[in-house]
Amino acid sequence: MKRLFRKKTWMQGFGLLIFHYFILRYGFYYGRGAIQRALYMKEHGEFVSNALRAYLIFAQWKRGILVDFDFGQQQHLQDRPSAKAIEDYSTDDLMGYGDEEFTKGGVDIYSQQRGLVLPLVEAALDKSIKTVCEIGTGNGDVIAHLAQKYPGKKYVGIDFSVATASKKWNLPNLSFVAGYAADLLKTIEPPDLVFASSTFLLFTPLELENYAKIMSERGVSKVILSEPQWYGYKAAKMSKTKSAHMERSVWYHHYAAYFKDKGYSASAFEERNYKHPVSARPDIVITLLAMGR
Repeated sequence: MKRLFRKKTWMQGFGLLIFHYFILRYGFYYGRGAIQRALYMKEHGEFVSNALRAYLIFAQWKRGILVDFDFGQQQHLQDRPSAKAIEDYSTDDLMGYGDEEFTKGGVDIYSQQRGLVLPLVEAALDKSIKTVCEIGTGNGDVIAHLAQKYPGKKYVGIDFSVATASKKWNLPNLSFVAGYAADLLKTIEPPDLVFASSTFLLFTPLELENYAKIMSERGVSKVILSEPQWYGYKAAKMSKTKSAHMERSVWYHHYAAYFKDKGYSASAFEERNYKHPVSARPDIVITLLAMGR
């Protein structure tokens, strides 16, 4: 027992040194990113990752300041939305995305972060696509733009609340449904194309796996995502199903691998540096991904 205690204490001490090395070398923001990657991606090996884990479990007061490690570990076990995600998006304003006038990034929707997905969606709207579904529709602007521009198809917007979207948009080929999308996809008319912008990063790893399974089983032929990440995560460096908790209810996922396991292949992939007009983050990268079966 004493030997085990000494080993545990030694690991915690080594983890403390690693922790402060990253902060001193890279500064507060980039240091946190380096710690996250060392923890979850094991960039510096299993031993460094384990030492950091031992220290962060021991020094619990640190996690609220730099790495909410414990929360990420709990989320790993869930296949439904995390309590934090539900809390953040439980009201009609949807963390600002449900505001009636949403202009972060500019008035033109193509210049907004949520509009970066539009060119990929538009390129995929061939004759085989009859029904289009947006998960995380917010105030409905993006899918309403498509419904107006390409009126010969049916459009459905899903979010925890669609109060603003339903009030703002009244189009004959567009409907909005409130609820949890993974459940709704099992009951609504199966869409041919599903797209999302800054939504799938809120899914836990098991939740994302469940979404991919449901879409495959329901016959969704195309899935298009525009998802941000930061702290230096790069999908291009990953070939296997992998996720890393970034902070709060936000995750980085290697999305293509999750869907590849369910029979999808990537038809378009890009990682684009992006400076959000109201975010202080200097290193946002947008993964733009189109997949088909």
